[in-house]
Formats: sequence, structure tokens, C-alpha cells
Amino acid sequence: MVDAVTCTFDMSGIEADLDAMTKAVSDNLRPIAQAGAQAFYNEVRARVQPLDAAAVRHLKGGRTRPVGALLAAIYQVYSKDNSKDGTLATYHISWNARKAPHAHFLENGTSRMAARPFIRPAFDAVQAQALHSSEAELESVLKQHVGSTK
Repeated sequence: MVDAVTCTFDMSGIEADLDAMTKAVSDNLRPIAQAGAQAFYNEVRARVQPLDAAAVRHLKGGRTRPVGALLAAIYQVYSKDNSKDGTLATYHISWNARKAPHAHFLENGTSRMAARPFIRPAFDAVQAQALHSSEAELESVLKQHVGSTK
């Protein structure tokens, strides 16, 4: 009869692999986050196109708004101020208010016009897809790392 069993594990290889994977993810954090942001950006643009086409082109004083002004004003940008190297990557998707000052009225409505939002509905519609896109990019980064160490 055996009174005791002793098992020994050498964790040094696992720790080194985990450190290397952590570094790989940290070094590729922006592309991972951008993959998710791209899904939101694409959906916002898709929701803006019909709003732009239906927008009233004549403004007060006889001025006109160019067709496509809102679509052209939609942007996606990496936010250095809201990110932290290697641990957090933040992207903003919004509109340039100078190029499309009417976007605020569409998104939020006015006392005379119902809101026709495009930012929040885009977020709600593609939240899962954006997460999946980021996860796929993460998986790709990890596969590259694992493939290069074996």
C-alpha cells in the first residue's frame, strides 16, 4: 500500500509562454481594439446613408447642405488620451460637428423633430459582432505567437 504520492511540475516553460503571449497581446492591442471599432464604424455609416439621402438640402438664407455631408463627417479615431499603452486601446466613432452641424439634431431630435438616432442603434446592433471581431483578431495574434514558438 502507498502512503503518499508526489507529483512535480515544471512551470517555467508555461510561465515563459504566458509572458510571451501577454507581450504579444499587449503589443497588438490597438489592432485588436480597432477590429471591434471597425464593426461600429461600418454600422454607423450604413445607418447614416439613408438619413443623408433624405436630409433637407435647403437651409435658412438660401444656403444648401451638400448631399453626403453627414456621411463624410463620420470618423473613427484612436484616442491617445483615453488609452494606456499595452493595457487599454480606445477608439472614438462620431461625427465632425463642423462638417455636419445637423447631426446632433438627427441623433437627439429637437422640439420640432423626432430623433433619428444612428450612433446608439448602431452600437446595439453590432455589439456582439464587434466583440467577435476583436476576439478573432486576438485569436489571430495568439496563433501567430504560438506558431512562432513551436
